[in-house]
Amino acid sequence: DVLPELSKKLGIENPEQLIVFYDDIHLEPGCIRVKKMSENHGGHNGMKSVLENFGPGWIACKIGIGSPADKSKLLEWVIGQMDFKCYVILIHTCILFVPLIENFRSYADMAAIQSAFNGMRIVCEDESTCPQSQS
Repeated sequence: DVLPELSKKLGIENPEQLIVFYDDIHLEPGCIRVKKMSENHGGHNGMKSVLENFGPGWIACKIGIGSPADKSKLLEWVIGQMDFKCYVILIHTCILFVPLIENFRSYADMAAIQSAFNGMRIVCEDESTCPQSQS
């Protein structure tokens, strides 16, 4: 497991210094949800690993990727190659998080972070249009 070595190298001493971005199949593509991580990893193996290494208390930034109608194709949906439209939505969704990273220390509390980011969603009507942020 690389997390203990990485946290030591980066000087992360407590979980509140950590922001973790990850995919969430329970959110529509482009939806954003920010929360302080509890002990519940929601079945996400990556988050289970982070919890095992750091415990709760870090900021979890979920990025919705949706899920296929056919649940037997879930693994391919999550780790397979995404189509161009989904790729564009994902990139623009990640860009929305730049202010959170740049201004992380200036947010007064978790409620301020959630107010600024939760409910945002990137939408894309077709591949020829630039995604727009919606609240």
